[in-house]
Amino acid sequence: MAHLVESLKSLEKFSDLPWYCALSGGMDSVVLLDLVARSYPGKITGIIHINHQLQEPSEQWESFCKSLAEHYHIPFKSHKLHLSASSENAARQARYQVFYDYLHEPAVLLMAHHLDDQLETLFWRVLRGSPLQGIIGIDMIRELNHGWVIRPLLKSDHRDIELYAQQHQLTWCLDPSNKKTDYTRNFLRNAIIPQLEERYPSLKKQLAKTHLMCQYNHDALLYWLKPYLKSAQHLDWSDYPDKSHQGVFTLVSYWLTTFHYPHPSCVALDLFVREILDHKSSRLVIDRFVLLNDRESLYLEYEQKLKELPPASIVVKHDQFPLKWGRYYIKKVNELDYDDFEIRRLSKHDVLVLSAQRKIKAQTFWHEQKIPSWKRDHFPAIFHKKIFLQYHTYCYNEEISHIQPFEIS
Repeated sequence: MAHLVESLKSLEKFSDLPWYCALSGGMDSVVLLDLVARSYPGKITGIIHINHQLQEPSEQWESFCKSLAEHYHIPFKSHKLHLSASSENAARQARYQVFYDYLHEPAVLLMAHHLDDQLETLFWRVLRGSPLQGIIGIDMIRELNHGWVIRPLLKSDHRDIELYAQQHQLTWCLDPSNKKTDYTRNFLRNAIIPQLEERYPSLKKQLAKTHLMCQYNHDALLYWLKPYLKSAQHLDWSDYPDKSHQGVFTLVSYWLTTFHYPHPSCVALDLFVREILDHKSSRLVIDRFVLLNDRESLYLEYEQKLKELPPASIVVKHDQFPLKWGRYYIKKVNELDYDDFEIRRLSKHDVLVLSAQRKIKAQTFWHEQKIPSWKRDHFPAIFHKKIFLQYHTYCYNEEISHIQPFEIS
């Protein structure tokens, strides 16, 4: 089992950070915990258990994990989830929210995914029609919030993990749902992959080669795309050199997955790209987000936030700044002696009075400030006695709701 110990070498460059170990109670996570505890005594800062509360023995599994933490003298924390749906994706999203919150400062979260999990993911994503960055599967090391998720056993065969557990006489919990083929992963694991391995004994080895080559292609492509993938909320492709359909499709696809957004179907994204290349105004709903275009820029917005309009008009006193109005935070930049101000939404028919001699149409102002059409109902226009105070008088800091970078597998 020396190669299992060797697999932990990837952790050493994170030795100055706290290590947390995710523990489900299953064999894989029990082996990882034992392996790390033996190889790096006292290094694990805490054990995290997620109780999905979806199965009858979930409380027993939690108690088992707690007793195991006591055995290793490691602090233990369990998190009970309250899921509105029992789907694999809902459970995964909720689980990663807990992990995301744990990594609010630099730290490492250890997870026990192995080679068999990687191959199941490859099959599953091929069946879903995933793009290249989806087919490469699970990352061994990936950033999450301010920390890192590390899967040191990702290149280890499950049979070696099972052998380790037997040799060290470890005990673990058995999840009866793993035998059910209702879920696609279980169907692949229990019905499809064993048959393929029986016919093609080198299946894992060959798929591992395919995965590695896909990883090389992905890394090379990402190297060239990365300069354009700067913001999680905004993609500016005006300087992108390949404005062919396949070029823009690939850029948008990588932007979405780089920031861990849900990926739309190939058909939906294909149609969206065709429309923006034809200079049409287009929108694409992706889960709880909306993808919108404005000239050669794309924006991701929460669909619900687009529906939540700020007040049509409010009057505020000068000492009330800074203040929040709709999705914007507004602070006064220039000190003005006015007692009160009006903040309101503009309509396309408005004419803004800048002074006794100068006026400007709202549409001209929107165009000059490059305010996308869907933001215009949210943008704060500030007046004093019907005089429009130019944008440089105030600082508009748009509220950026953080997009949670969940696992896409």
